[in-house]
Formats: sequence, C-alpha cells, structure tokens
Amino acid sequence: MKHEILWTNDCGGKKNYDGPLVSVSSRFWPQGGGFLIFNNGQFEDNETRPHIKPSANSTIYIGEKEVVSMDFEAETEKEVMDSVESWVQEQFEKIVSTLSKVFEISNQEN
Repeated sequence: MKHEILWTNDCGGKKNYDGPLVSVSSRFWPQGGGFLIFNNGQFEDNETRPHIKPSANSTIYIGEKEVVSMDFEAETEKEVMDSVESWVQEQFEKIVSTLSKVFEISNQEN
C-alpha cells in the first residue's frame, strides 16, 4: 500500500509533507431516500416514499485503502447518526489500540 501524501509549499521556502493516515467517509440519506424521481411528468420527493427509512454508510480508510465499511438504517435520523458516530468511535479505538501495541505507546488520554 502506498500513501498519497505530497510535498506542498509553505512560506519562506519551507515545505510540508502532511496528510491523513486514517480517515472516515460517511454519507447519510433521509427518510424517503434523499433523491428526486421524475415519474410520468411529476417529481416525486422524499415525502412520497415514507417506507424508505433514514440510512447511512460509513467507511474507514487507512491511506487510500478501505479497511472496514458499515451500512446503517433506523427509524429516525438521530438514531442513524448516533449509530454511525458510535461505530466510528469503536473502529477508531481498535485502530488506536492496534497502533499503540505496534509502536509501544501508552493508550491513555492526556
């Protein structure tokens, strides 16, 4: 796996070599699916599809490589978002724990 970090210019001739090691990408869809449909000359919006529950997908990446992904669905927007946040925190803790073991660092908060 190769990272995609590049040198960028700073001021005064300095350069930066910065980039994310671990990243999260999540997408939320509201009740009804969050999209418009043009059907028989009519636009159908979220209100016409109440049977589609709020949902989300969240993916954790190390560099550009997908490590783990999860789909979420619940009765309310808050339940979906709370589930995503909880899952991301759990994955983050696993990643920190694993890296802490490899690099022999303390896992205690400052």
